[in-house]
Amino acid sequence: MARFGFLSTYPPTRCGLATFTEALAGAMGEHGPRVVRVLDEASPVDSPRFGASIVAAELVGGERVSVRASIRALDDFDVVIVQHECRA
Repeated sequence: MARFGFLSTYPPTRCGLATFTEALAGAMGEHGPRVVRVLDEASPVDSPRFGASIVAAELVGGERVSVRASIRALDDFDVVIVQHECRA
């Protein structure tokens, strides 16, 4: 069976994609996917704890270290679902 990862916004971020990702990942079961949570800027206050959560890493805009960590986190998956929302 293919293993799925997500690159998307994720709660506690409040947006439609975050809600959709949470619902889809939850529907895939307890052995389902892991998420790399996308953030515009670092936000340690509302970040879920890694390891105890479905969130494997955070990709923070402008932070190279987070890019490397995100790539490592998603490298183990057969399929990565990328969800992106453009702002006007």
